Amino acid sequence: MAVVLTTCFILKDLVQHVKDTLPQLPDELLSILTANTQSGGYDLTTKDAKTLMSLDDGDRLEDYLEVVWLLRNEVYGHLNPGELVMDQIGKLAANWYVSSFLV
Repeated sequence: MAVVLTTCFILKDLVQHVKDTLPQLPDELLSILTANTQSGGYDLTTKDAKTLMSLDDGDRLEDYLEVVWLLRNEVYGHLNPGELVMDQIGKLAANWYVSSFLV
C-alpha cells in the first residue's frame, strides 16, 4: 500500500483570518473574567465566571461583556479617576446576570 503526500499551501491571510475569528478558548476566557480590572479583567470569582460561561451554552456571555463595556463607558465620564465603582462594574453586572437568568 503506497501513501502519497501532496503539498498544501496556506496563505498567511487565511491563517490571520482564522486567528481573528475564532472564539477564545474556555481557559483563556476564564482567566480574563477572573483577572483584576487593572489588568483588563472583570474581577469575578471562578464560580461566577464559570456560571456566566455556562448560561445558555455561553450565549449569554457575549451579552454580559457588552453590558459591562457599555456601563464602563457610560459611567467612566461621570466619575473621578480612581473611584471604586469602575472596578466593581464587572461584579455587579455578573451578579445581576446570574440572579436574573438562573431564576
